[in-house]
Amino acid sequence: TSGTLNITGNFSRTAGTFTHNSGTVVFTASDNSITSGGQSFYNLTINGAFDPELNYYYTLTLNDTLSVANDLTLSQVNVITSGYAIDVTRDYSQTAGGNGGLISAGSSTITVGRHFSADGANDSTGYNSASIVLTGTGNLTYNNLSAPWSNGFYNLTCGQDGNTTTTNSTFGVNNLLTIGSGTLTGTGQIDLNGGGNVLSFNATSTLSINTIEFYKTSSVNIPALNNGYDCNIIVGNNGTIINQTGNVTLNGSKSLRIIADYFTGRTCTWNTNGYDLTVGGYIELGVSGDTATKTLNITNSTLTVGGNFTIASTQAVFTTTGSTVIFNGSGTQQLTSAGESFNNLTHSGSGTLQLQDALDVNGAFVNSAGTFNANNKNMNFAADWSNTGSAAFTRGSGTLTFDGTTTLTNSSSNAADLGALTITGTVTLGSSVTITSCSGAGTLNLGTGSYTLTISGTGSPLGVTAFSQGTGSTVKYSGISATNIATV
Repeated sequence: TSGTLNITGNFSRTAGTFTHNSGTVVFTASDNSITSGGQSFYNLTINGAFDPELNYYYTLTLNDTLSVANDLTLSQVNVITSGYAIDVTRDYSQTAGGNGGLISAGSSTITVGRHFSADGANDSTGYNSASIVLTGTGNLTYNNLSAPWSNGFYNLTCGQDGNTTTTNSTFGVNNLLTIGSGTLTGTGQIDLNGGGNVLSFNATSTLSINTIEFYKTSSVNIPALNNGYDCNIIVGNNGTIINQTGNVTLNGSKSLRIIADYFTGRTCTWNTNGYDLTVGGYIELGVSGDTATKTLNITNSTLTVGGNFTIASTQAVFTTTGSTVIFNGSGTQQLTSAGESFNNLTHSGSGTLQLQDALDVNGAFVNSAGTFNANNKNMNFAADWSNTGSAAFTRGSGTLTFDGTTTLTNSSSNAADLGALTITGTVTLGSSVTITSCSGAGTLNLGTGSYTLTISGTGSPLGVTAFSQGTGSTVKYSGISATNIATV
């Protein structure tokens, strides 16, 4: 009937028919078992039983697949699934108390239609080899879980068929996290402990939790996600190597930390593998005081950053061959490079890019919007240099050295005096330019565009070793005191 059936012994259906009739079956564990014979329960509650003389919680063992048409409640009971599947149409709830509330899920697949709730207070390893499949819209809760970097689930499948899974818990997924056409959301953190392919997405998947952390001590792949990763990402363990298999975007203000959980003696790596990487928030590479190398390799990729970019240690490695780094934030972005060089660097955001230490750019430099604030730091440029549009370039008291082959364009409507230049390579004007002075063992060529070189310094401001007047160009001395005109 639709009432309640209490069972303290075994349940074994080997013949005949068991009809749940929307009723509730309550088991009290006594080292007993359930053999359902393919029949389903409606509401099923399994309660623990404790023998104080033996200091022992009795168990309940599944002998075949368990099907529950409504809710399954495991209350302070030690359950052994024997690897059999559990199918729950609505809610799955497992609670712990005293020494009861353990589950040995083995390699079982547990399929739940709405809410899944588990408790790791007495055993945080119970689901480590199990696969959890959440088919509907509901909450995923895993309370009192210790060491989530190694404990949690084997596989987790959620956000199926356009539905939403919400989790505010921190737990691990030891093999594969799959998000269907729906959403995984909440304030939780998932530690991905597997290697190789650990993420699987649908074309419309949404991943919108607080953080995912890659924790495998070997190579791990991160795929493209059409809707972008709406979560922070951490590269956390010693020897973790992240390989992009597509373009990766971290939405909004989400951050990327390549920090091996802030252990100075751990190595970790992120390889873009020629794909683009867009980080809406900040990037942190390395840890102050590092004794081991943290690496960001963006060879032949475009890296776009919306927040601060901090290389925190001279032990960190930033590999930039053939790459472009774009700063596009609307606020103030701080750049700390710790002696690492850039290939191409572009500032296109409406805000300010402010240096925190010396800057070395071996490829093209473009400042096309907002303000580039050198913050009195030294700068070296080896290729084309452009300040365009209405962008402002604020140099301060640091040195400005051109040590390669450069076309120098300062055509912004907010162009200012570039100050004292040091040229050890070759600089050719791409626009009219105002400088205070120019020195060094290189060449200054005024180009072919009938440009004007305005020199505002006094004394002997034009001291570069080689000088080419160019075509139709003008040199204008604007100093207000005695100035020596060089004949170079």
